[in-house]
Amino acid sequence: ECEVRHAYRYMSASVDLVLNFDTSVDLVSSVRTQKKHRGLGMARTVLSEVCTCADEERRTLILALEPDIDTSEKRLRQFYEKFRFRAMSEAESERFGMPPEWGMIREPRR
Repeated sequence: ECEVRHAYRYMSASVDLVLNFDTSVDLVSSVRTQKKHRGLGMARTVLSEVCTCADEERRTLILALEPDIDTSEKRLRQFYEKFRFRAMSEAESERFGMPPEWGMIREPRR
């Protein structure tokens, strides 16, 4: 399996990807913004760039929701849905090895 890690950055926000060149599926391994800069659209800006690149390269993105003390599962799910991520089906969860309640997937725009 050939993969590479790539980080997209914008001010204090970052999106880390694991790019898998053996398939057309990439893992969004983290989306982070420093706590003091949350709510300013930085993560939205950098994730938008990631999604645009995925569309141009015809790549599917997957991720696992990781709620923390400051961000609920519901809020995370709503955030990612704005970028056309959706909950994984049971079959997709099994295929990608993610718990069905946490996995999300985004297919490229046609």
